[in-house]
Amino acid sequence: MLSACGSSSKYEVSMEMGQEAFEDGRYEDAFSAFQIAMKEDPDSTEALEWLMKAKKEQDEASSDSVETVSAAEQEETAV
Repeated sequence: MLSACGSSSKYEVSMEMGQEAFEDGRYEDAFSAFQIAMKEDPDSTEALEWLMKAKKEQDEASSDSVETVSAAEQEETAV
């Protein structure tokens, strides 16, 4: 997949992939891509900001699914 981007650096490719994944709501994939970008350029504030955004969304999505499971369990016991 990286070769399809021609001369783009691994950092640039990872950032693009991460932003695409983030926009699609695939926060775990976005987080992974931004981690790669951070490894390629540890001083990148842009990659760090996106990494933190992806982590926040990932945590919120995880929290939402736990709440949904708890609500479903409560409904089952009420029946």
